[in-house]
Amino acid sequence: MKPFLLLYFFAASIPLFGQVPTHFLITTEKKLKSISDPLCQQMIDATNISIKNEVKRIQNEFRKGLTLAYKKDMAIQSIMSTAENPETRIPGLALSNLIYRSFIYNDNANLLPDQDGYVQIIQLSISEAKLSWMAPVRFEINLSQIEVNPSTSSILISIKDLNNPEKEAISQKFTLATGMILNEYDELTSAPWLIFWFQFYNSTGVSTWLERNINALEPTLMSNTLMLEKCTQALKSTNYLTNSYLDEAKLQLKTLTRELPYVLPIDQAIGILISKDGQKMSLAAAQKEYSPWDDFSEIPNHIEIYDIAKSNDHWNVYQSTWSEKLEDEADSLAQRIRFYSAGYTRKDFANNTLPSFSEENWIAKQFNSSTANYNRNFECKHLKGNKETEELINIHIKPSLEKTINEESALYQKFYQRTSALDYYYTINEVQLEWQNILISNPEKTAFIYPVLCEKKIALESDYYHSYEDFKFYVLLKNNDNSYTLYEWYYFKPFTYQEYYHLLRCAETHLSKISNYTAGQDIISDSSFWNNYVFKSTERGYSYLTPVITANESIQITAAQFDAQVADCVHLLTEFDVVELYPQQLAQIIRCYNTIAKFNLHSPNHIKFKNICDDFYFQERLNRIQEHQESYYPNLGVSWKTNLSPNCYYLIK
Repeated sequence: MKPFLLLYFFAASIPLFGQVPTHFLITTEKKLKSISDPLCQQMIDATNISIKNEVKRIQNEFRKGLTLAYKKDMAIQSIMSTAENPETRIPGLALSNLIYRSFIYNDNANLLPDQDGYVQIIQLSISEAKLSWMAPVRFEINLSQIEVNPSTSSILISIKDLNNPEKEAISQKFTLATGMILNEYDELTSAPWLIFWFQFYNSTGVSTWLERNINALEPTLMSNTLMLEKCTQALKSTNYLTNSYLDEAKLQLKTLTRELPYVLPIDQAIGILISKDGQKMSLAAAQKEYSPWDDFSEIPNHIEIYDIAKSNDHWNVYQSTWSEKLEDEADSLAQRIRFYSAGYTRKDFANNTLPSFSEENWIAKQFNSSTANYNRNFECKHLKGNKETEELINIHIKPSLEKTINEESALYQKFYQRTSALDYYYTINEVQLEWQNILISNPEKTAFIYPVLCEKKIALESDYYHSYEDFKFYVLLKNNDNSYTLYEWYYFKPFTYQEYYHLLRCAETHLSKISNYTAGQDIISDSSFWNNYVFKSTERGYSYLTPVITANESIQITAAQFDAQVADCVHLLTEFDVVELYPQQLAQIIRCYNTIAKFNLHSPNHIKFKNICDDFYFQERLNRIQEHQESYYPNLGVSWKTNLSPNCYYLIK
């Protein structure tokens, strides 16, 4: 069994930030009124032995030379005082724990209690106040008329405000059927008399009675429960708890963090706060884990908190975790209220008016490095590239890609070139991430390869590590009229990216197979590479390049190129299994079929191609390997036969 002291949860308390703690003195009569249940007497005897053993352990620690501060610890002194008369003082010890847990809080993080970082405003003494460093006693709580018989157990609790000695004490008697407690009796418990009173108080609502009356005597002293009620009432008068606010905040947060090379679970958000200047943001997201030790079954949800601070191209992402389960809507609402409670302080609720949410409170609490309890801090830096690269990317690449990701049907929601490798499972608390604009060109500066990470809207659920990123290549080509066109380069399939990979190492892994490229090169001086894998063309156009277009645009090709596309599709369907084809090849087949159907083309080759699609059950086979929403295939960006937007078919010039 655990040491007895571990059953007693409060620790030393000292005034912090100039705040004077509230000191509670808990007293009891020298003798109990009546203990007539034989099992309860056994519980008292067992607890007497346990507490004496605990006192011996403490005294042995004293003899080993523990510091004077330890001897003056509040919890230790409460144990020593209780040991002087365990039978009568154990009910007070149990009550002191109840009071402590009701009123401790962390006013420098969220108002509702968390596991760490409490600012302790409660001090407790048993029988008498012995420690000189403690504040003067404010409330005396007396326990009297303690009676336990085989049928009922009862106790009279009185609260006296020593700041107002002329006022009569507030008293109430609490009664409970003894059998309700004894049914839970465990012979292996080392301190059963203490557990008896824990259960008595919990079953009779003593904590609620104490919290209400103490708050009535001292309005600035609110329990966690009362604070939650007041905070909930205040938040319900705002729009923070509405779905409409959350939906708008998600869109705004996605826009503000688009350049941040870090995956934020915005779509799983239960709460979002954004400062007026857009430089500070907080996100609370409900996350799921999969346990490899339990056949990858799902572990109950937990809450991850992301506090994001931006200054020019420098970002900090502070991450922490709340371990509470989210099993239903009530749990979700409680955690949402906890998150938004950062906008209030307890002093705001000291009167009966509902305070306004304060951005200053939220920022002071969430971004206070001296009190915040973060698991990790990701510092993200944008390293500037050369001027030519910056201009090409910012003028000719980013605008084209941003048009596509802004569309509702887009597979990706942002893109970036994060050059830092990161292993989330083994990384240190302080992590530096870097991103940089990078292009790999030919010597003539007419073709530029853009290796990039594209963040998916939805993680691949079949992947245990839940990768949200694809590594892929785009190519920017300079036209004869000095304009530029952006293409998706599909010689390589998009590559599922893990955090511990390195962007340029991935580029090298791919490019070194077909060129002399090594990581970090700006130029590939290998004409055969450019001619055979980038510029290569056939009758149907570029062999490995497809123009980047929006849903409202069609790829324009000549009639001869279209016929060549159709012939190529016939070859793909007759020589390869559908599962072997690249996404771009699947999209090509769909576009060709849609073009023939839309414009009623009926040459022999067109009819042959349509018949092959039907005879080979192309759509049925495609549905087995591609996610689809009715006729739309998100991973391909096109629809089959119906609901056709312009990007789903070719425009023949």
